[in-house]
Amino acid sequence: MASFDDNRIRVVVTGQGLVTPLGRSSASLHEGWMSGRSPARPITKFEAATCQVRIDYEVPHFAHR
Repeated sequence: MASFDDNRIRVVVTGQGLVTPLGRSSASLHEGWMSGRSPARPITKFEAATCQVRIDYEVPHFAHR
């Protein structure tokens, strides 16, 4: 059985370039980091009322293919 460490950083490779909650360009990502803006928002993609965590880093206006 495979196991994993919850402290790992997880990365999704999309092949689409940058797809982040702070923007889709390196300039918008950098500007968001430098301004200290947090992309954390309440979960909207599903009903999270019964979840322990209700905050996520969703990518707005993103539809996967």
